[in-house]
Amino acid sequence: MVAREIENLCIRQLDNVASYEFLDAVAVESAATITVNGKKIATLACSPSNLQFLALGFLVSEGIVPGPGSIKEISVGEGTLPIEINVTADVLLPHFSAGALRIPSGCGRGDFFISRGPAAPVPVRSETALSRGQVWSLMRTFHRTANAYRQTGGMHGAALSDGKELPFFMEDIGRHNAVDKVLGGCMARKKPLRDHILLTTGRISSDLVLKAARAQLPIVISRAAPTTLAVKLACDLGITLVGFARGRRMNLYTHARRINGGESL
Repeated sequence: MVAREIENLCIRQLDNVASYEFLDAVAVESAATITVNGKKIATLACSPSNLQFLALGFLVSEGIVPGPGSIKEISVGEGTLPIEINVTADVLLPHFSAGALRIPSGCGRGDFFISRGPAAPVPVRSETALSRGQVWSLMRTFHRTANAYRQTGGMHGAALSDGKELPFFMEDIGRHNAVDKVLGGCMARKKPLRDHILLTTGRISSDLVLKAARAQLPIVISRAAPTTLAVKLACDLGITLVGFARGRRMNLYTHARRINGGESL
């Protein structure tokens, strides 16, 4: 059964003249618990589709498992919330304790553990570069592809690009989840991540930069803003951060040499 990301609800809209009743597209919110080898890792608030990609992308991009090759099986349950995602992996998990629990800044995320596995991020070394025109063109295509966002206004999108096309695109109520789903979908299809460009609709926070570093993505582009810690980490990890990429403008925060016309930062 294909899970629905959008549900049409009968609502009433008011303006300064009258009130109107109509069907409005609303993003569906669900919850999923990821368990690895019988150990609960995280419970995430999420859209209910592509949960196998969410689990794969989350576990690898958070450094809980060293890579997709460590995962043997992912099974997604049905029925009551939270939806159970059971993962069998060839990995020795770190000890999780209540003291390791933290609440991240991102929307659509549940609690997860700050304890990390062996996949610590290393600096990205890549000759990937884009022209200003390529950035603007990719963002226009990205916006046109975000159908659920345009219908509901309540979902985030993420995509991977080779600089010309967007072969992998996902949407979710959470910006982190959308990134995890697009990374997981790419890994599940055994497509390379290295040297690709990450596009996101959401704020660029430090945890998104760490996800990009673990996937060896040299450029992260968003129509929104980065945080100060995201900028610092991107500078240290060799990642080009592009924010406020809207229309014919963009802000370059780190390693601007990868965008033609930018000066080295």
